[in-house]
Amino acid sequence: PLDTLLATWGLSLVLQQVFRQVFGPKEVSVPTVEWLQGAWKISETLELPLNRIFIIGLTFVIAGAVFLFLYRSRWGLRIRAVTQNRAMAGAAGINTTRVDAVTFALGCGLAGIAGSSFTMLASTGPMSGQQYLVDTFIVVVFGGVESLLGTFLSAFAIGQTQISLEYLTTGSMAKAITLMVVIVLLFFRPNGLFAAKVRR
Repeated sequence: PLDTLLATWGLSLVLQQVFRQVFGPKEVSVPTVEWLQGAWKISETLELPLNRIFIIGLTFVIAGAVFLFLYRSRWGLRIRAVTQNRAMAGAAGINTTRVDAVTFALGCGLAGIAGSSFTMLASTGPMSGQQYLVDTFIVVVFGGVESLLGTFLSAFAIGQTQISLEYLTTGSMAKAITLMVVIVLLFFRPNGLFAAKVRR
């Protein structure tokens, strides 16, 4: 899975440059629908933007749906089997090529939802996702490539760490410190903190 992740990362860099040449580097803003405009006023000093509340809720819904799909459906069982031991899954009669196609389609769908949600927060363009590539790679590797729960917990932990460090230092310094901490932890846990234990 890790080599596939790296290949996807490289392909995304190529596609970014292609889209930049075709559509230009200019970023555009997508207007937010009326019912997501404004904020929920909790107190005199605290307000939560409605679009961010919607994105948080959508994240939990999508995460729950993915979890149910992977752990409560036959296709989820096939995907986990291929991920853990591709050769054995194929020997058991699972069409690994078809599983690859379904997994790719699922990933593209989730990426589309994430990209659409991103337009509610900032302007978008060919290079908009570049600033999140490193963070995404760190989250998956740190949480464990084969662990869905580990990825969620890793994303939350790294996000909270960076936000806390940005309050004390600067954005660049917070990202650098977070990266160094992750590298040190991966030195002791190369498969990630929540790597799945698999019999082979």
